[in-house]
Amino acid sequence: VQAQVASAYVRAHVAQQQVRYTPYYITRRLMPNVKGMNLRDALALLENLGLKVHLKGKGKVYKQSLPAGTPIQNGMHITLYLHEP
Repeated sequence: VQAQVASAYVRAHVAQQQVRYTPYYITRRLMPNVKGMNLRDALALLENLGLKVHLKGKGKVYKQSLPAGTPIQNGMHITLYLHEP
């Protein structure tokens, strides 16, 4: 069983014409879903998990080379694909 750790990240969504925020929990040795994150947040999160991050484009993440839920190890490489909103 993987332990979830609290993070400083939240997911924003609109419900009943109001913006709602929910905590975004990260499971330590599993790849998180960073799609929709801005580059700064995604980079900080992934580097703190010990990943080597490669970038293609600029803006927000729309695709990641390692799918969410993939087991990760320190030093693994991931490519983030970004586009301007």
